[in-house]
Amino acid sequence: MKRWSTDRMAKLAIGIQLLILIRLPAEVFRLKSIHGNALTLTAVDPFIRGDLITAICTAAAVFFYF
Repeated sequence: MKRWSTDRMAKLAIGIQLLILIRLPAEVFRLKSIHGNALTLTAVDPFIRGDLITAICTAAAVFFYF
């Protein structure tokens, strides 16, 4: 069984984090299209927090990778 190198695993993890970073704001737009003007900040708050955490983790991963 072939083991993945640390470099390849780091690239994969950063790629996954970037996909999450793109998906979370898209989810907010999807909710806005479903709920319309009834969408409140309270309903979107978990997505904003998740996006912020993901952005910080992605920045840290890129920093430590290079």
